[in-house]
Amino acid sequence: MIREYNRDDYDIIETIGEGTFSVVFLAKDANTGDTVAIKAPNGILGQQRIQREINILSSINHENVYFFHLLHAHRLWFAYKAQEGIHIIHSQIINLLAFKESSAIAYRLRLILPYCPFTIKRLLKDYELTTLHAKASMVMILRGVAYLHDQGIIHRDLSPNNILVDRSGTIKIADLGCAWTEEDDKGKEEGAEKRGKMNHEVGTRAPEILFSSPNYTESIDIWSTACIIAEFFTQPPGTPLFCGESDIDQICRIFRVLNVPDDLTWPEFRYLPDYGKITFEIDHSEGLSRQELPNATDDALDFIKQLLVLRPIERLPAKQALQSPYLSELSAVSAINMSELKRRIPESLCRLFFS
Repeated sequence: MIREYNRDDYDIIETIGEGTFSVVFLAKDANTGDTVAIKAPNGILGQQRIQREINILSSINHENVYFFHLLHAHRLWFAYKAQEGIHIIHSQIINLLAFKESSAIAYRLRLILPYCPFTIKRLLKDYELTTLHAKASMVMILRGVAYLHDQGIIHRDLSPNNILVDRSGTIKIADLGCAWTEEDDKGKEEGAEKRGKMNHEVGTRAPEILFSSPNYTESIDIWSTACIIAEFFTQPPGTPLFCGESDIDQICRIFRVLNVPDDLTWPEFRYLPDYGKITFEIDHSEGLSRQELPNATDDALDFIKQLLVLRPIERLPAKQALQSPYLSELSAVSAINMSELKRRIPESLCRLFFS
């Protein structure tokens, strides 16, 4: 049932995140005492992204994709029960989206989200994860990615900072404001740029994006997922596999490990818009190894190599990755046991007490 809420129903505690397009507040529901996150847009582009996120979230439902509890729009808070709310407020969302080009209503859109205390980045940096914890995390990430791809959605902004972990240990893929859906291609002429350019963290950006491919596929999400999974095995954990300071620096770092592509390894490479603008020194590398991922076992390395492939069509799809022998023992996992996690001792303290 739809209920009306006032702003006084939420007490803002602090700002917990702020980016180019939105700001996220930690707040408490004055009626229930529940802790929630309130996501509000920054500027016009922020408004467009939050509207886009609402539109996408209203059409999907998966345990490993972040959902919103409430939608605040123009003095009203439309509430729903988690398990059925998407359907309850769907018509209100469609009506609100009709005001895209105007409006006061669009400007006041806010998302009320379940508060997730961790990101994957924080989990990796602050806690010691066992092999089972790591694999369980990978399974849940891949489940969420596979679901989005099954729905015709490309996330386009996957990073360790927007994959969240709730209090029960369930992983949630968040920040779909940059996502592409099949609806976006409708009405475009054949051969037109179907997906356009977008901006997200350089560290997880696929090589075809770095070379300005206009018609990339969901395989860009697979590359990003591989980069995220790789951070489970870097030293210290949570360190980006490729940590470029710019697109060009990122390309150089990728090719230094995976080699400069040729007509055999990536035949379509020469047709990308930015091909030939930079000349790369050809240096033969052995590929991804323990030099980059010192904490990885042989089977972990083999698994990541199936995802982290330069040629997009050769990357293992998320659904197939879930069937990998490397993850098969955890096919039924639904959460990490948070009570088992131990906090990591900061390296600075280790040096202080053990040097």
